[in-house]
Amino acid sequence: MVGYVTPSAGSPGTPITIVGRNLAGTVLARFDIAGAPPGSEPSYCSPDPAPAPAPGLTALACNVPDELPAGNYTVTLIKPGGDESIDPYMVRRGSRGPPRPSIR
Repeated sequence: MVGYVTPSAGSPGTPITIVGRNLAGTVLARFDIAGAPPGSEPSYCSPDPAPAPAPGLTALACNVPDELPAGNYTVTLIKPGGDESIDPYMVRRGSRGPPRPSIR
């Protein structure tokens, strides 16, 4: 079960942490742009285990793929047994400074 992504928005290359329960075994994180036409190609990152923020939670870390244009994305964790969707993620283009939370 996936809980959240932190930070909630960032530029390409931004390190992100995906937090939830039972995330072990995840092999890829897929970034699909919201509202993309059928056949659009997603981008991927290969997550690594990260320190969990609290007991009973697990976390994964990866960087927002460099090739992503600005927009809102759905991040899906891909495990050998299936997919788990998580909250939308916003990618900003331009400054690579500290990310700001997206406004929803």
